[in-house]
Amino acid sequence: MFEHRFDSACEAPSGPQGEAALEVVFAWVDSLEARTRLKITERIRRRLAAGDARALAATVVGDPHAKGSTRTAFRIAGETGVSKGEQRRRVNRARAVADNAHIADQLASGALSVDHVDAIAAAARRSDGAAARDPELLAELESVTADQARM
Repeated sequence: MFEHRFDSACEAPSGPQGEAALEVVFAWVDSLEARTRLKITERIRRRLAAGDARALAATVVGDPHAKGSTRTAFRIAGETGVSKGEQRRRVNRARAVADNAHIADQLASGALSVDHVDAIAAAARRSDGAAARDPELLAELESVTADQARM
Protein backbone atom coordinates (compact mmCIF):
# COMPACT_ATOMS: atom_id res chain seq x y z
CA MET A 1 0.00 0.00 0.00
CA PHE A 2 2.76 2.44 0.94
CA GLU A 3 4.66 1.79 -2.30
CA HIS A 4 1.55 2.42 -4.40
CA ARG A 5 0.80 5.72 -2.63
CA PHE A 6 4.44 6.78 -2.97
CA ASP A 7 4.65 5.82 -6.64
CA SER A 8 1.48 7.71 -7.49
CA ALA A 9 2.68 10.77 -5.60
CA CYS A 10 6.07 10.77 -7.36
CA GLU A 11 4.96 11.78 -10.83
CA ALA A 12 7.13 14.90 -10.63
CA PRO A 13 10.38 15.26 -8.65
CA SER A 14 9.51 18.72 -7.37
CA GLY A 15 6.51 20.93 -6.90
CA PRO A 16 3.25 19.79 -5.32
CA GLN A 17 3.60 16.14 -6.34
CA GLY A 18 7.16 15.91 -5.05
CA GLU A 19 6.02 17.48 -1.79
CA ALA A 20 3.15 14.98 -1.62
CA ALA A 21 5.64 12.11 -2.04
CA LEU A 22 7.73 13.47 0.81
CA GLU A 23 4.67 13.78 3.02
CA VAL A 24 3.81 10.12 2.35
CA VAL A 25 7.32 9.10 3.42
CA PHE A 26 7.26 11.34 6.52
CA ALA A 27 3.81 10.08 7.53
CA TRP A 28 5.02 6.51 7.24
CA VAL A 29 8.19 7.21 9.27
CA ASP A 30 6.15 9.07 11.91
CA SER A 31 3.91 6.02 12.31
CA LEU A 32 6.76 3.68 13.26
CA GLU A 33 7.66 2.45 16.73
CA ALA A 34 10.72 4.28 18.14
CA ARG A 35 13.34 1.55 17.64
CA THR A 36 12.22 0.85 14.07
CA ARG A 37 11.92 4.56 13.31
CA LEU A 38 15.50 5.25 14.42
CA LYS A 39 16.84 2.39 12.29
CA ILE A 40 14.88 3.55 9.24
CA THR A 41 15.82 7.22 9.62
CA GLU A 42 19.50 6.28 9.96
CA ARG A 43 19.25 4.29 6.71
CA ILE A 44 17.61 7.29 5.07
CA ARG A 45 20.30 9.65 6.43
CA ARG A 46 23.07 7.44 5.05
CA ARG A 47 21.42 7.19 1.63
CA LEU A 48 20.91 10.95 1.51
CA ALA A 49 24.47 11.65 2.66
CA ALA A 50 25.81 9.31 -0.02
CA GLY A 51 23.73 11.07 -2.67
CA ASP A 52 24.88 14.47 -1.42
CA ALA A 53 28.51 13.35 -1.52
CA ARG A 54 28.09 12.01 -5.07
CA ALA A 55 26.42 15.24 -6.20
CA LEU A 56 29.10 17.44 -4.67
CA ALA A 57 31.84 15.10 -5.90
CA ALA A 58 30.70 15.91 -9.43
CA THR A 59 31.85 19.50 -8.79
CA VAL A 60 35.28 18.46 -7.48
CA VAL A 61 36.09 15.70 -9.97
CA GLY A 62 39.39 16.14 -11.75
CA ASP A 63 41.30 17.45 -8.79
CA PRO A 64 39.25 17.12 -5.60
CA HIS A 65 41.69 19.40 -3.83
CA ALA A 66 41.67 22.24 -6.39
CA LYS A 67 40.58 25.56 -4.93
CA GLY A 68 38.14 26.54 -7.70
CA SER A 69 36.14 23.35 -7.54
CA THR A 70 36.23 23.42 -3.73
CA ARG A 71 34.77 26.94 -3.70
CA THR A 72 31.95 25.79 -5.96
CA ALA A 73 31.23 22.79 -3.74
CA PHE A 74 31.23 25.03 -0.63
CA ARG A 75 28.84 27.44 -2.32
CA ILE A 76 26.46 24.65 -3.27
CA ALA A 77 26.62 23.13 0.23
CA GLY A 78 26.10 26.57 1.76
CA GLU A 79 22.92 27.15 -0.23
CA THR A 80 21.23 24.55 1.99
CA GLY A 81 21.54 26.76 5.07
CA VAL A 82 23.81 24.42 7.05
CA SER A 83 26.65 25.66 9.27
CA LYS A 84 30.15 26.32 7.90
CA GLY A 85 31.33 23.24 9.78
CA GLU A 86 28.73 21.05 8.10
CA GLN A 87 29.58 22.60 4.72
CA ARG A 88 33.23 21.65 5.31
CA ARG A 89 32.29 18.08 6.31
CA ARG A 90 30.09 17.70 3.20
CA VAL A 91 32.80 19.01 0.89
CA ASN A 92 35.41 16.77 2.52
CA ARG A 93 33.10 13.75 2.09
CA ALA A 94 32.69 14.75 -1.56
CA ARG A 95 36.45 14.91 -2.01
CA ALA A 96 36.80 11.41 -0.57
CA VAL A 97 34.03 10.16 -2.88
CA ALA A 98 35.69 11.87 -5.85
CA ASP A 99 38.85 9.92 -4.95
CA ASN A 100 36.90 6.66 -4.53
CA ALA A 101 33.23 6.30 -5.51
CA HIS A 102 33.07 3.01 -3.56
CA ILE A 103 32.91 5.09 -0.36
CA ALA A 104 29.50 6.48 -1.33
CA ASP A 105 28.31 2.98 -2.21
CA GLN A 106 29.38 1.72 1.22
CA LEU A 107 27.69 4.67 2.92
CA ALA A 108 24.46 4.15 0.98
CA SER A 109 24.45 0.42 1.77
CA GLY A 110 24.96 1.03 5.48
CA ALA A 111 28.41 -0.59 5.64
CA LEU A 112 29.85 2.80 6.62
CA SER A 113 28.31 5.60 8.64
CA VAL A 114 28.71 9.32 8.02
CA ASP A 115 31.19 9.34 10.91
CA HIS A 116 33.23 6.63 9.18
CA VAL A 117 33.27 8.66 5.97
CA ASP A 118 34.30 11.77 7.90
CA ALA A 119 37.24 9.79 9.35
CA ILE A 120 38.21 8.63 5.85
CA ALA A 121 37.90 12.19 4.56
CA ALA A 122 40.14 13.51 7.35
CA ALA A 123 42.78 10.89 6.56
CA ALA A 124 42.43 11.60 2.84
CA ARG A 125 43.05 15.32 3.42
CA ARG A 126 46.31 14.50 5.20
CA SER A 127 47.39 12.05 2.49
CA ASP A 128 46.45 13.88 -0.73
CA GLY A 129 43.56 11.49 -1.19
CA ALA A 130 45.58 8.27 -0.79
CA ALA A 131 43.66 7.15 2.31
CA ALA A 132 40.37 7.24 0.38
CA ARG A 133 41.85 4.90 -2.21
CA ASP A 134 43.37 2.42 0.29
CA PRO A 135 41.24 -0.76 0.16
CA GLU A 136 42.80 -2.17 3.34
CA LEU A 137 41.98 0.97 5.32
CA LEU A 138 38.41 0.99 4.01
CA ALA A 139 37.93 -2.69 4.86
CA GLU A 140 39.30 -2.09 8.36
CA LEU A 141 36.99 0.87 8.92
CA GLU A 142 33.97 -1.23 7.96
CA SER A 143 34.81 -3.58 10.85
CA VAL A 144 35.06 -0.95 13.60
CA THR A 145 32.60 1.38 15.28
CA ALA A 146 32.33 5.02 14.24
CA ASP A 147 34.03 6.04 17.49
CA GLN A 148 36.96 3.71 16.77
CA ALA A 149 37.19 5.03 13.21
CA ARG A 150 37.82 8.56 14.50
CA MET A 151 40.82 7.49 16.60
